[in-house]
Amino acid sequence: MVKFDRTKKFTKTNIQKLPDDKAVIYKIKNASGNNLYTGIAGRGRVVERLLEHKNIKKEVIPGGTHIQIAQVKTKEIAEKDEVGKKIKRILKLKKTPKLDDTVDALAVAIAHTLSNGAHTNKPYQKPVKSGNKKKD
Repeated sequence: MVKFDRTKKFTKTNIQKLPDDKAVIYKIKNASGNNLYTGIAGRGRVVERLLEHKNIKKEVIPGGTHIQIAQVKTKEIAEKDEVGKKIKRILKLKKTPKLDDTVDALAVAIAHTLSNGAHTNKPYQKPVKSGNKKKD
């Protein structure tokens, strides 16, 4: 599991001071400390990506006043960590699954379940084949 640095004010000065030598997972929070947005930035793109959230109108996170980052070795590790957290939230688990294979298997199972309409609370209905009706 990734450990986050302490929260800093989301200012251009603080963004410029962030390390850019590794990929990061970042959280943009409001004044109350609630997470508004979680993102991933690859190595060498951390400062640029966060400045996009500060300056580019379509990328701005409304109410974002603070930032928190966690450095990781690669962007792939950051993505795995985020998938694990989403699985924990969806399945209401107490802890994030630790093994990558477990996270992958649960992600596939959830995606399969959602693609079959299980999230609609409707019972599964076997597809009806057309043209095979028996005549009385």
